[in-house]
Amino acid sequence: MEEIMSIMSGYVQKQKKLLAPYIGGSRSLLDFGCGDLSLSKLLHTEFPALAITGVDVVDSGIRADGITFRLYDGKTLPFKNNTFDVSISYHVFHHTSDPRAAFGELARVTKNKLLIVEPCLPAGRRSGIDLFFMKILDRFGNGWRGVTIPMPFTFRSEATWRRFAREFHWNVAETKTVGVLPRWLPIGETKLFVLTIGLNRYTKTTP
Repeated sequence: MEEIMSIMSGYVQKQKKLLAPYIGGSRSLLDFGCGDLSLSKLLHTEFPALAITGVDVVDSGIRADGITFRLYDGKTLPFKNNTFDVSISYHVFHHTSDPRAAFGELARVTKNKLLIVEPCLPAGRRSGIDLFFMKILDRFGNGWRGVTIPMPFTFRSEATWRRFAREFHWNVAETKTVGVLPRWLPIGETKLFVLTIGLNRYTKTTP
């Protein structure tokens, strides 16, 4: 278990290093699918003045000074429109039953910037092979945790994420490949999507 925790600690450090350059200057942040708050805690250390809220459908029982945790029902985020300057989602959407609806909710509560990291299915015939191994890797990566994590395996392609952004009137300002495993492995391609608001931004009634 100590070896696993050491590996995960290094992995979360890489997450923080990847996202931090896009967070500076923000006053509030939502960590969507925050889990045990590992990433939130590192970001709080990096940006002590940043108001961080973590939200998840599973309560790990872990709390941290300076970070607010909210449990939610997996459908409607318990926040008003445009609550957060920036929202982050790191390997979370494929754990939701409806990634498009979840994306819409995250977009609704975010004012300026969305940072999404997701394993993307490749186009063409290889997608079936990749999906098989992506499911195995996802189970292995989450099976050791002490809580039950939803695993509907709703992986989507890069093209689908770009379509979601357009439908909810967000701009894809930047994408980059950020996977930590060799790209030749049949496990899709992990991408960072940096999204900024569009001119005719989608809004919906505040819950």
